[in-house]
Amino acid sequence: MSDPLDPDAAGEVLRRAAELDLERGGDGRGLDRSTLEAAADEVGLSSDAVRRALAEHDAGALAPTPPERSLLGPARV
Repeated sequence: MSDPLDPDAAGEVLRRAAELDLERGGDGRGLDRSTLEAAADEVGLSSDAVRRALAEHDAGALAPTPPERSLLGPARV
């Protein structure tokens, strides 16, 4: 069994996977809410927590992720 990832690392991995998917020609539409809830359930997150996070997102209460930086400036342009 592999070591579990902390929430920050898991978020980084999922964000990077989404970027890679777009780079290889993914449609960039994102996930609908029911798909997101199903995926969260698959990894052990409660439906209540996902619904609350979605409500916070809808209300504008979630802070945007700050852009990553490298030694040469922003990691993304």
